[in-house]
Amino acid sequence: MIDPRRVLRALAEHWALLEPLCERFDAGTLSLAELRSQLNTQLPESNPAEITALLDQWIRLDILVPVAKSPNRFELNAQIHDFLAYLRHEHRLGLCLEIEAYLRHLERLAGYIQDA
Repeated sequence: MIDPRRVLRALAEHWALLEPLCERFDAGTLSLAELRSQLNTQLPESNPAEITALLDQWIRLDILVPVAKSPNRFELNAQIHDFLAYLRHEHRLGLCLEIEAYLRHLERLAGYIQDA
C-alpha cells in the first residue's frame, strides 16, 4: 500500500502542475505524449529525463494510472481526481466569499464617505 503522506506531499509539491492537468483530465484521458507536452509547457527549463522522472513518480504513487485497455493513455486516479476537484471547488468558493467580504467593506467605506 502506498503511504498517504507521500501522496499528499507529492500533491502539495506539484500542485501548480497538477491543477491544470486536473482540468484537462476532466475532459478525459491523456496520452503520454500529451502529458509530456503539457509538462514541457509548464516546465520549459526541464529536460525530457526530468519530465520522465516526474511522470514515473506520479505513476508509482498512483496519482496517474494507465487506462486499462489503452496502456499508452493515462488518467488521474479517480479518488485523487475527486479530491483535487473538491479542493479546487472549495478554493473558488473561498475566493468568492473573500471577494464578497471586500465588497461589503467597500460599501461601508463608500457610505462613510457619502456621510462625510
